[in-house]
Amino acid sequence: MPCVRVYSTLMEKTRDKFNPKRVKMAFATVLALVALAGVLQVALAVLSLTDAGVMSDAGAGSDGAAMDKGLLSDIVLDGGAISADAVDALAVEKRDFTSHVEFIDQYEVLPAGCEIMSLTVVLCSMGYDVDPLDLADNYVDMSGAFPAGFSGSPYTNGGALPPCIVAAGEAWLGEHAEGYRAHDTTGSPFEALAELVEGGYPVSVWVTEGMMTPSDIQPSGDYLWYWPEHCITVYGADGDRVLVCDTIYGMMEYSRAEFVKVYEACGRMSVAILPV
Repeated sequence: MPCVRVYSTLMEKTRDKFNPKRVKMAFATVLALVALAGVLQVALAVLSLTDAGVMSDAGAGSDGAAMDKGLLSDIVLDGGAISADAVDALAVEKRDFTSHVEFIDQYEVLPAGCEIMSLTVVLCSMGYDVDPLDLADNYVDMSGAFPAGFSGSPYTNGGALPPCIVAAGEAWLGEHAEGYRAHDTTGSPFEALAELVEGGYPVSVWVTEGMMTPSDIQPSGDYLWYWPEHCITVYGADGDRVLVCDTIYGMMEYSRAEFVKVYEACGRMSVAILPV
């Protein structure tokens, strides 16, 4: 009889362990956990792409906030006033290109090509794969005729003004990208450029090496040539600070007043790549 009781007890426990309702509940729990793991995996993948700057619009993102149309309307676009339609297009949403600006050492690539290097920095921040040597050899006018051509050589000693860099940017974008144009924004007040930068668009700006006061200033049409001419990329203009990517000195920070003073002295020269 004791053996019968033991057997009976074991059978009851076995039936209870493999109760169909419990099996169904366990199976449903497993399915729910698998589904949750899948959702988390997708979420992590999306976050990874966002951090890498790989987005549907050539690396662009949006925080949904519009830019100030009043400030944007002060931008000088290719020698003239920016149109109302262009202002509306820019003010629709912010981008995040500025968050992807990274330093490239020009001395390792083009020792005298800061303007070409700044164009490279901007295009790379937008998610494009750009070779500055390819830009220099195949897209930059090396005629030496200011302001359209590069004077000297970016490999040894020389320099360029905005029209030369705009033409190179336009040629490269025409072959490799859609939806963006290189624009000469020379003449724009810094407040207008700062609004572009705060909207996520890095801007190539002509200043001097080390923010020195420019000397030996020589007019070249609507532009200036001076010593020591230099081109950097502005990627931040928040409050009293201006953040720049300088392909000689690295990622730098200047006071807004100091930066604007040099920017004005150097002729308000700049280039921006925009979706208008």
